[in-house]
Amino acid sequence: MKTTKYLYGLSALLLSAALGSCAYESEKAESPTFEKGTFTLNVTTGSVGAATTRTVTSISSDAALTDTKADAEKTVSSLVWGIYHAAEDANQDKKVLSKTWTTPTSGQTAFTVNNQSFGAEELKFEGGDHVLVAANLSATELAAYADFSTKTAFQQNKLGISEALTGGTGTLDPSKLPMFGTSTVTADTETEFSSNVTVNHLVAKVTLNSLSVDFTGTGHASATFKPLEVFLINVPDELTMQYDGTTYAPTGLALTKLYQGEADTWSGNAKRTFADYLGTGAVYEQTLAGTDTYSKRYSLYTMPYDFAATTVTYASDNTRLVIKGEYRPSGGTAAVEPMYYAVNLNNGTGDYKIKPNTHYKVTATIKGPGADNAYDAIPLYQNFTANVHYEEWTEEATTATVDNGGTISWSNTQRDPVVGDLYFDDGSWGTAEEMPTKTPIGIVFKVGTTTADQALGYKNGYVMALKKANEDVALASGWGTDKTITATQPGFDLDKVKTDYDGLSHCRDYKTANGGSYDGLYAMKAADEYTPAAPTPAGAYTNSGWYLPSIGQQYLWLIEFTKGDGVADNAKVTEATVWNPSSSTYWTAASTDSKKVCKTINDYVKAKLSTDANKALYQGFNEAGGDYLWSSSWRIAGYPFYLNFHTTSDLFLGGNSAASSATGGRMRAVLAF
Repeated sequence: MKTTKYLYGLSALLLSAALGSCAYESEKAESPTFEKGTFTLNVTTGSVGAATTRTVTSISSDAALTDTKADAEKTVSSLVWGIYHAAEDANQDKKVLSKTWTTPTSGQTAFTVNNQSFGAEELKFEGGDHVLVAANLSATELAAYADFSTKTAFQQNKLGISEALTGGTGTLDPSKLPMFGTSTVTADTETEFSSNVTVNHLVAKVTLNSLSVDFTGTGHASATFKPLEVFLINVPDELTMQYDGTTYAPTGLALTKLYQGEADTWSGNAKRTFADYLGTGAVYEQTLAGTDTYSKRYSLYTMPYDFAATTVTYASDNTRLVIKGEYRPSGGTAAVEPMYYAVNLNNGTGDYKIKPNTHYKVTATIKGPGADNAYDAIPLYQNFTANVHYEEWTEEATTATVDNGGTISWSNTQRDPVVGDLYFDDGSWGTAEEMPTKTPIGIVFKVGTTTADQALGYKNGYVMALKKANEDVALASGWGTDKTITATQPGFDLDKVKTDYDGLSHCRDYKTANGGSYDGLYAMKAADEYTPAAPTPAGAYTNSGWYLPSIGQQYLWLIEFTKGDGVADNAKVTEATVWNPSSSTYWTAASTDSKKVCKTINDYVKAKLSTDANKALYQGFNEAGGDYLWSSSWRIAGYPFYLNFHTTSDLFLGGNSAASSATGGRMRAVLAF
């Protein structure tokens, strides 16, 4: 049972607004006339008040580049607070009282209201009641919030983007960024009540902390880049005060528009609306070459975004920071079309949510051409990298990394791949936990590529498809036409087999020898046409498309996917496995159970896929045995190699059937990226 006190008027109210090292000290007012009690409200800010000196530059003009925003961001220029009964009370969350403060005088450190009358009606005021505080709202919004009769109405009221970022004026003002906090009332004595409320920014801050170029070793070392503009895209149009200092979980936001900071004419998207306060406008002109670093830093502010909980009309509606500039592959001053480099922003939870009171610091390196507009993917993976450091609104960094080119989600810089990474249908790679909303189509089984593949631009590694090509239908017409391609014949040399990774070159050589098509080369054709089963990624990152793997690539995934701790020796394939030449046409892996090898591979891949939805996309190796998988390598002229999981539990590397008569095999495609 709560202790209820009765107040006919509020005898004293003190506000101390403490922001960082400049904390306001609060004292309870001495009032000789109070009769029923006092209430003291102490307001402090969260991490924005850290004593760290900020040096982030202002936006929109060269003249403002040396200014800092630190003091402005810490400002509390107005307040509205309300006390509401706790939900379990019979009155539900009905308002007890509310109050606003506006335009404190310069240097004012405390606000005192003595003997303020709230009418003759008895006000039931209890320990445990809810206290809500909103700061830095316009006079119109202050009045509206003070008028709300319930806590729910206060928290679910929608604040539009112009109100939130400009105070309704249309001009960005860091001193008027909205803050919010909530707490409860404490009964300190029989007649004295208080509440300590921490307010945090409801918006987030985005800083282009460092912009560099690195054109060394790219094949266009003379290239230059000149920044023209920095802006945000896909910024939500509303926010609510449903933020507890950790979680932002709004209800009822319609998200009818997404705002952008560039005034374009090419968008053609009815949801995208221009707001100049989401961009810098023209920035300081500085041409970057070699490994130069841009000398300026820019900051913008964005609305919070509960992306995963919001229904969006267009794909890739997540908030991004975009760098626009002139890229010249050979330097010089010839006129060029601007190019765009977009960086995804999120708060490190595995999705695209933008958390309130969070500072996103972008470190970007441009290595080549960008996209044609702010919303398109950058065409080549090596052209742009970006790290995003997210943290509470202080200068102490908690590091998280996000994609290159603005197309990869959380925790993928496109960092270097590792064996076991999933490969997704947009050409990105990472773990299922890093990319929870993406669709995997393959798994990385080797990092690094051959000299031939590197020359084609595929430098990261190789991916095995999650499904079998040809819809898992065995070839009934033979491997294909007998074509003699000397370079693809490891012969009776196991060492050459083990290191034969040039499956892409083999396929291209056969295609050339076959008059420029895969007609009649049935195994290669099935792998090349694998797209219905798992789409070949297009546009986002360079990759080879699917092809028939070499025998060495197949041999390698046997090793990589079975070498984990706890795998039984007879289910593990290693370089040290004794491969016995059973004849001049194939090798048998001694003491290796092909059925157990299949199960071990399946268990490995499923563990990487993580979720049931992802696992449903995987077509495993046949644990009953009996399958054999064709390769693009020939043992000798006319005799293609295959990987044989025999029903007698033997594991073979074979090549004893002529290509034109070799039937019954299946295909699991690979790609280089």
